[in-house]
Amino acid sequence: MGVSLRWPAEDLWQALSPQWPGFSVEVVGDIDSTNAELMRRAHSHDFPPTVLVAEHQRAGRGRQGRTWHSAPGESLMMSLGMSLQPAAWLGLSLVVGVVVAEALDPQRRLGIGLKWPNDLWVITPQGARKLAGILIETVLQAQQPGRVVVGLGLNVRTPRASVSEPQGFRTPPVGLADLGDGDRKSTRL
Repeated sequence: MGVSLRWPAEDLWQALSPQWPGFSVEVVGDIDSTNAELMRRAHSHDFPPTVLVAEHQRAGRGRQGRTWHSAPGESLMMSLGMSLQPAAWLGLSLVVGVVVAEALDPQRRLGIGLKWPNDLWVITPQGARKLAGILIETVLQAQQPGRVVVGLGLNVRTPRASVSEPQGFRTPPVGLADLGDGDRKSTRL
């Protein structure tokens, strides 16, 4: 069983609510999927900007319906839902990936790179390993701003293969806590 992590929801809300009226931060212990929950809300009339963090997801997922594996306390699993009216939606996953990589490794010491279109990888002595996955879903409405849900699954600790999936992972994972002190040379994928 993983360790519960403390999420600074109040600090995040205080920092962002002045720029985003109606903004909320919610932390739940257990949910099917943060993206699925915010997508359900995206179809309703009221859709305020919301960050939804889960300590555990029963049905976390990535692109093409792939499963996101994590035990409680091993990962940051969160989604941001909001209305947007961009000139074009193309490239949103690239922008999100670059922003997350730069936020996690501003000095580029950890070797975090973006594997198009939605994964963050790190080159380790054992080869390329998956650090995070990004899932972006939209609800487009005629003559109104679109609604977007941006999900992030970030390995805080390196997950292990489970009994239910003994074959392991498609791509070997790595956790942020296991990347060491950042002496590794930065390598972009």
